[in-house]
Amino acid sequence: MWFYAEGNLLHAVPGSRPAQRRRSRPLVYTAFSALLLAVATGAFLLVHALLGNDNNLIKPPVVIGLSQVDATNQLSAAGLRVDKITAVFNLKAVGTVEETG
Repeated sequence: MWFYAEGNLLHAVPGSRPAQRRRSRPLVYTAFSALLLAVATGAFLLVHALLGNDNNLIKPPVVIGLSQVDATNQLSAAGLRVDKITAVFNLKAVGTVEETG
């Protein structure tokens, strides 16, 4: 049984309750998840910007297009060691460094 008001009178109505408004919980959860993801991404980017990239790695010089001797000299000057040199047949000048991949 449910009740409704009409003026100053309260009426009792037998039977089922009137249909209630559906809640929009999935929308709230989706919006909260999106906000949480945005805050986490912002925090990650802020920490990365503040701490920088201090990992003591050496950035190798670009040696593509240089001769083998010049490329080896530049790599050695950067503190790197050249162990193995692989020759590949092509139409470029002998001893020219090319990009592989």
